[in-house]
Amino acid sequence: MRYTIFLALILIISISCNNTNETKKAETTNVVNNTPGSDFNKEGTDKLLTLIKTYYGLKDALVATNATNAKDAAQKLLTATDSFKIFVTTNSSTDSLKIKEKLFLYADSILLQCKNITAINDASCERQRLAFGTISSSLYSLVSTAKLKNAKVYHEFCPMAFNDKGAFWLSNESEIKNPYFGDKMLECGEVTDSL
Repeated sequence: MRYTIFLALILIISISCNNTNETKKAETTNVVNNTPGSDFNKEGTDKLLTLIKTYYGLKDALVATNATNAKDAAQKLLTATDSFKIFVTTNSSTDSLKIKEKLFLYADSILLQCKNITAINDASCERQRLAFGTISSSLYSLVSTAKLKNAKVYHEFCPMAFNDKGAFWLSNESEIKNPYFGDKMLECGEVTDSL
């Protein structure tokens, strides 16, 4: 009887130690493998990252309240978004039609608002910022749908934008640099999420 209890105790300890080792391996893999990823293959993830980096150019132009740079950045974002759509159409590993439709919907919204920004002549950037708000929401939805992770993308929020309705934007740093107010209220906002 003692021998049976002793064997059962050894078995429980052995299983417990093995599970602990597997948990440690999984945790180590997650820590070591903190490179950006998504539901797409590496090429698709790179397209997403290019899209986001191009978006940062537009955000930075609006932080600086520079209408000319905002137009140029919107044109670059338009090109990057077109490239992403072509990738999803021709090379995407995403077989779900529903997911592709969502990605196209968000991408089309970004394209439309980029075209609006390139057509606007407003040195104060106020009208460009309205379009930027839609771009920001659409891009966040797009990268969330693609399940982008480990990309150090911060989802930030200013509660005072657009007459206290509030607006979000994406940033590559947790430090707040508000594109909706520029230097008027540069640090107004908070980080609400990160990808």
